[in-house]
Amino acid sequence: MVKCRFRFVWLLILTFLVCNITFAQDISERYISKTVGNDNVFFIKPHEIPAMKTNGIKNPLLGDFTISSENDSVAFLFTVYSKTPIIVERIKIQCYERIIYSSPTEKLFIVTEKNLYKGRYRCYLSKEGFKNLYSIDLPFVINLDKDMKFEFKKRKWYKEKQIITDIIKLIEINQ
Repeated sequence: MVKCRFRFVWLLILTFLVCNITFAQDISERYISKTVGNDNVFFIKPHEIPAMKTNGIKNPLLGDFTISSENDSVAFLFTVYSKTPIIVERIKIQCYERIIYSSPTEKLFIVTEKNLYKGRYRCYLSKEGFKNLYSIDLPFVINLDKDMKFEFKKRKWYKEKQIITDIIKLIEINQ
């Protein structure tokens, strides 16, 4: 009986250690940090947000963030691929069918790439709003003009949320 309990406890500890090692995130490859004068600038590398099947778009949205310690805003830059040139004038971010962020966008460029149009856009959100995006439990939906919608799959969302949350903590430590 004692041997059985000892083996069970040992197996439980081993499982816990393996899970922690497996789920530990190496965030160093997901961001770049630069010091420019007195400013610390963090660039969170692009991540893919899959298109929802309802909007006829197959290519994911590629989004990245630029965060400056001297500014109160975060630049969200995103790339959209489509078969026809699309001008995105507004971005809405929703969760639980409620709009949690809405902003006009700034078109940076539209070019052709591999028989598709590639549009690059920028908008700004507050640092607090940025933190709030990654504090919610369910994946948010990015809704662009023309009913183009993008959303993380739940499994990928939890992984991405943890990585971005860890980067946010690192940024706050360095400010």
